[in-house]
Amino acid sequence: GREACLRRFKQTDFAEDGFKNDWMDPANLTLFARCLYRMRTDWRQTLKTVHVGGVHYPTLVALNHLSPPVSTSGANWCWLDDRGVERNSLSPLVCCD
Repeated sequence: GREACLRRFKQTDFAEDGFKNDWMDPANLTLFARCLYRMRTDWRQTLKTVHVGGVHYPTLVALNHLSPPVSTSGANWCWLDDRGVERNSLSPLVCCD
């Protein structure tokens, strides 16, 4: 269940042994992805929480983050389209507040 997924997030270290370890097994990757999906949907919390795992390449999993929108290419571009030319449906005020 949910607690088992949280334990998996805390224990998993994909970078161990130069990314050549049992964590990289397809079965584990499937379970890890399934846990991410379940945490994002069925077991979503009402309060925003952040889970952090990893050492050299930390992974952040933010649960119930609804606002403001998150840009993968920097806050200064979040209101532009994927080419950075035209505006999308967001505004700089919403992105950068």
